[in-house]
Amino acid sequence: MTVDVFQLAIEKRYDELLAVIDRGEVEDLDANSPDNCFTLLHYAVLADNSLLIRDLIRRGANVSVVDANRMTPLAWPSSAHSVKALLDAGADINAIDDFGVSPIFHYWGSDDGDAIELLVQAGANVNARNKDGETVLMHHFMNASEMCANEVVSVSALLSAGADVNAVNGSGDTVLHLAADGSIDEDLIEVLLAAGANPSAVNASGLTPSDVANDPGIKAIIQRAVLNAELLSLIESSPDRIKRGDGGI
Repeated sequence: MTVDVFQLAIEKRYDELLAVIDRGEVEDLDANSPDNCFTLLHYAVLADNSLLIRDLIRRGANVSVVDANRMTPLAWPSSAHSVKALLDAGADINAIDDFGVSPIFHYWGSDDGDAIELLVQAGANVNARNKDGETVLMHHFMNASEMCANEVVSVSALLSAGADVNAVNGSGDTVLHLAADGSIDEDLIEVLLAAGANPSAVNASGLTPSDVANDPGIKAIIQRAVLNAELLSLIESSPDRIKRGDGGI
């Protein structure tokens, strides 16, 4: 395979690329680019071109081929259409790369909830942990930029798929601790609380999510959740002595 073939992929000249392959001028469809070690299938996924993905696979591209970091094409986040094309061809949902994680870990900032759902339906463990003891949900808040951390879509998709919102890392931090300690929207804190995040959880340093919150608004939301939980517990323990008003808690 020549560098020119990779250049065709980079320039998205897909008809020419397929024509070259069909003429038998590509010796190895799974060869890695000398520039970045991507294969043609990786380029197709990076371009989120599900048709090209299927075309390459039909011509013999290996769906389990890896790049320099041993990441398969499935490990590069793409849309549900591309994910389905790879899964339909038998992509390994549990392939571990050099970062010690399976493909779903790389979707923590994805804005395509359907792609995450497809991965889970195919057998991805949404509560698996990486070498640092982080779940995918924890990984989201540990590594996301401010923009990605505010991705309600991906967080909601992970929660809907069964992500444990109260799992703890090696420091005893829950997802709510990590979220409160970062730069995120208040809406995302509400999403975590609505999913059952414990606002009173204490980490190894004896701190609650409210204690580590950097934003006054987020701190207030968590403190209100703590109060609501305490009042609800009191009502449930003494139903005959405490009367709720029409407005609730």
